[in-house]
Amino acid sequence: MKINWGILVDKFGMDEATKRFEKLALHYVQRNYTEYEWVLTQRTRDNNRDIHLKGYEDGEIPTYLDRWAEAKYKQKSNSLRKKDIDPTILSGLIDGNVELIIFISNGSIPVSLLKRSYLGTHIKNIEVTYILKNQLENWLISNPEIYQEIFDEPINKKIKEKKIINIEYISFDQIYNKAISFSPTTYFRVGNKYVLHIFIYSTYKTSGKIVKGNSSFCFLEDNDNYTDPNQFSILPGINKLSFLILANKPFKGSITYTFNIDNEQYNVNSKRIAISDEKLIQLSYPEQLSFSQDINNMILLHEKINS
Repeated sequence: MKINWGILVDKFGMDEATKRFEKLALHYVQRNYTEYEWVLTQRTRDNNRDIHLKGYEDGEIPTYLDRWAEAKYKQKSNSLRKKDIDPTILSGLIDGNVELIIFISNGSIPVSLLKRSYLGTHIKNIEVTYILKNQLENWLISNPEIYQEIFDEPINKKIKEKKIINIEYISFDQIYNKAISFSPTTYFRVGNKYVLHIFIYSTYKTSGKIVKGNSSFCFLEDNDNYTDPNQFSILPGINKLSFLILANKPFKGSITYTFNIDNEQYNVNSKRIAISDEKLIQLSYPEQLSFSQDINNMILLHEKINS
């Protein structure tokens, strides 16, 4: 059996259902992000966030509110859409001080929107995470008093927790400079470093490791800035794992990575890629942009000196 989220609308109407779901989201962040003090925003002019840190006076903590949460109630537990995500992310980018955005929803998120949101927030190094239907339901099963408060009835004891692991997608990023390091690529050159991103969805806390990859890439140690492929933690929600890799030798095709999580093996396949050892200079699009800017700056400097 599953939680019937439509009950909230049937019993209280859509406006009250939305308010109750926001209260549920507040309970979630208060109990799972206990290092912060969270409060609901005002319902009008909330700047596209429902929950943020409590502000203090006299320099006790920074006055700007750098951690947000946004609640998205879905009556039929359907997928999130761009209009559910974009306003909050855009507001965070404009704010300039936001470090964390948590989306809490009883729906799901399509991979295309997941990719889009992470690409956008990387511009300002904003961490974004999603608490979705299955892990939210698991949490309510473990906290029946919260369910009672929100739904105004006891939770059905026949509803059981689900342990789910899904590897959502894999991508590679350029490492060229900080301004454009977020640009995905499928073309590589032998001897260059790249970042391998793998997104794993989990309904529970666990750990894992990569047990098989491709000899055309090797993992590099930098545990201070990147994920350790030999042992990493997985938290409830969508986990973004970032590994530092080096292109070793030429290759064309799709790469498969095998994970061991809870003694189960999971495989994820990349898009078709190409690793080249050609000596001719071949610039990727982000590199072209950077070199073009450098050339323009040199021209402007030359004109200024000679004027």
